[in-house]
Amino acid sequence: MTFDTSPTFWCTLDDPLLQGCSNELVVASNSVQKSNAIWLEGPGLSTRNCSPQFYVLNVVECASSSSIWFGLSDSSHFGSGWKLKGLMCGRNLSDGSSLLQSNYCPEIKSGDSIGMRLSIEEGNLCMYYSFNGTGLGKAFELDLTDIDFGYESLFPVVSFSSGPAKVTITRNSVPEINYFQMVSSLKRDSFAGDWCISGNEFVSSPTPLPKVIINVDTDSWTLTAQVVNGIVAELEAESPHVCYASHSTKLLAPSHLLDLEEAITAAISSIQNIELVSQHLIISCKQKKILKCFFHNEPVHIEEISWLRFLN
Repeated sequence: MTFDTSPTFWCTLDDPLLQGCSNELVVASNSVQKSNAIWLEGPGLSTRNCSPQFYVLNVVECASSSSIWFGLSDSSHFGSGWKLKGLMCGRNLSDGSSLLQSNYCPEIKSGDSIGMRLSIEEGNLCMYYSFNGTGLGKAFELDLTDIDFGYESLFPVVSFSSGPAKVTITRNSVPEINYFQMVSSLKRDSFAGDWCISGNEFVSSPTPLPKVIINVDTDSWTLTAQVVNGIVAELEAESPHVCYASHSTKLLAPSHLLDLEEAITAAISSIQNIELVSQHLIISCKQKKILKCFFHNEPVHIEEISWLRFLN
């Protein structure tokens, strides 16, 4: 697919449920399917045109049952429905079809605005987002060397789960990086999502151990962590959230990680409660062990996106 980028317009792949006019995009009220549109403005972002760009998506209307995603794709990976592959931000970060990081952004509703800063610096694609003028931190950092994504020009993409919805897009002057740094004013009201804790909190070691990422899913009431093996705890839905079952995969861990994995497995298997305290996830285990986890806001990297293909 080749785009003519001399004018500025929405490409909807002739989706009958989408209507683009100037910088406005409308989703029909009877839409119950995933609809995607790509915003073609100028030459796009590429290694040949790598100056930073900044777009703002204003949500004029969004049904309570609908979700809106704002991100980036190129002509080879843009498609209708679930064929879209890109770097997307909604409530979570996604690659177009798979979850990459949960609870990155507050729920997007009518009246909200989402800012997206794009740049290619020394071969790395960097993407930052803001929500109603408040920075959310760096979302993606991808080394574009030898991969097919970004080989062509990249453009903003909007995806809707259903209608009705209406958005407008504008390209504004590019704010400095510090504008996008995540600030404490974005308070978390749930312990759902990704959290991190140093491995040294579990095992006494003279050398730094890797961070452990812990995810809490309040839909299925599971807590997961991974070193080499994935460790899953099933929690009581009512407080106190006691672990009533746990299991893990059976891969053989390298010797330098074996102690860490065993300690994490033991701690998670003995959870007595989890709670949100002063924007930290507090995990209480048996033997009065308290684990203090911090909100995980590391950007998504290339190895986390399964559909990326290498050119060589």
